[in-house]
Amino acid sequence: MAKKDYSAALAPESLQAVIEEATTEKRARKPRRTASDEEIQAAQMAMRTRGVKGAELQRINMAFAPDVYDYIHVMSVAGGETMTQFVNRVLRLSMENNKDLYDKAKIKADFLSGLK
Repeated sequence: MAKKDYSAALAPESLQAVIEEATTEKRARKPRRTASDEEIQAAQMAMRTRGVKGAELQRINMAFAPDVYDYIHVMSVAGGETMTQFVNRVLRLSMENNKDLYDKAKIKADFLSGLK
C-alpha cells in the first residue's frame, strides 16, 4: 500500500492560512490593573486575593494526621468557613494567647540570624 502524499497540506501557504485563522479568532484580553498597596493589604487580610494582581499570599504545603484533617474539615463546615479560614482563625487565637512567648522567640531568632 502506497503512502499518502500530504505535502500539499503542509505547504507554507496552507499553514499560513491555518495560523491566520487561529490568531484572528482570539479575543484580546483586557489589561489588568495593578491594585494599590492598600487594596493588596485588604485583599490579603481578607484572604480574597484571586484576581488581584500583585496580591499573592504566602503558602505552605502541610500534611495532617487523618484525625486532625477530619477535625479541621468538620469544624470548618460547622462554622461555615473554608478549611484555610478555620486554620487561620485557630492560629490567630494561638497568636493572641502566646504573644509574649512569640515576641521573646522572635527577638532570639532575629539575634541568631544576625550572628550568621
